[in-house]
Amino acid sequence: GIIRLKFGASDVMGSESQGLKIEGRAGGIVVAPMNGVVRYKGHFKNYGNMVIIEHAKNYHSLVAGLAKIDTVVGQSVVAGEPLGILGVARAARPSVYYELRQKGKPVNPARLFPDLG
Repeated sequence: GIIRLKFGASDVMGSESQGLKIEGRAGGIVVAPMNGVVRYKGHFKNYGNMVIIEHAKNYHSLVAGLAKIDTVVGQSVVAGEPLGILGVARAARPSVYYELRQKGKPVNPARLFPDLG
């Protein structure tokens, strides 16, 4: 996908983004960014359908914007394994929101994925 909002950039509300907004195509497969264990799946506030994955070294990934979730809580996933399907957003361009956290604090995903910087 195309990164439409980078970590630390101002979002539509003027707040500093704590994650990335990545534009894709409706119906596209959204995959796990790293190996881990699914700790949450479901609808969460304004994020819509979201999956939270626990990784090694106290990292967690939040992946939101899914039309359909194809994983279950407690499932071990490997990097690249499908998590769900990208839905049609309220806007014309469907996108997934990705946030990387370490010890509960948002960190720039470019720390682990230099191509995202």
